[in-house]
Amino acid sequence: MFNPRSSQVLAHTIMALTCRLSSNPAIVGPGTPAPAFETLTRQHAGKKEWGDLRQFGQRRQAACETLRQQAVAMAWNRGTMVQTSEESMAACHLLELLEGRRNPRAGQPYGERGAGGHGGWPGGGELG
Repeated sequence: MFNPRSSQVLAHTIMALTCRLSSNPAIVGPGTPAPAFETLTRQHAGKKEWGDLRQFGQRRQAACETLRQQAVAMAWNRGTMVQTSEESMAACHLLELLEGRRNPRAGQPYGERGAGGHGGWPGGGELG
């Protein structure tokens, strides 16, 4: 069943994760435009046209951190870890990835052994 509150948490979590790949000036900020993600393929990997790409990651850090904090706060405020829905399950798995990239222990509340303890999709099935 569709739950708009769970869907909003999932959408915010997806935005927080994909922010790290964004070349949008609203995310990267002022300065040299970031290369489009599509140009960062293997065929372009040897080219020096973009120089050190870390500058773009550093410039988008503040926006990504803000989106991460918003997604985490929304998940906790809306009880995502205790709701049984596909949206809540997906949000918990993505939050585990998002939080675990900073510190593996930080992602634990959202995973199988955490507060949610979903352990699988609603109805007992597994993903895939």
